[in-house]
Amino acid sequence: MIYITHSDGSIKNVIKSDYNDLKEQYSIFLSDKAEKLNIKINPHWFNIMNHEDHHNGLSKNEYKKLVIRWDKVLAKWSFDDFVLKKNKGKKIKFKAIY
Repeated sequence: MIYITHSDGSIKNVIKSDYNDLKEQYSIFLSDKAEKLNIKINPHWFNIMNHEDHHNGLSKNEYKKLVIRWDKVLAKWSFDDFVLKKNKGKKIKFKAIY
């Protein structure tokens, strides 16, 4: 399978993998990370769920710290990072022609 990732409207990476389900694996990976940190996330967009409906046992300050912590997780583990650091695929050379 070939995965093409984007950043700011242009191609970031082209990754070749033997796996056909990397999006699902990535979703499970992030869900597991969130569960370990006791964070409720949106399973489709991976953003942290709001304070009022999902984290209301925390103070506003505690929730803000949780948001910062989750943002660091997302910064460390983009889809590209997940695939490459977990050895699930390899970057391949490409030339974008527009």
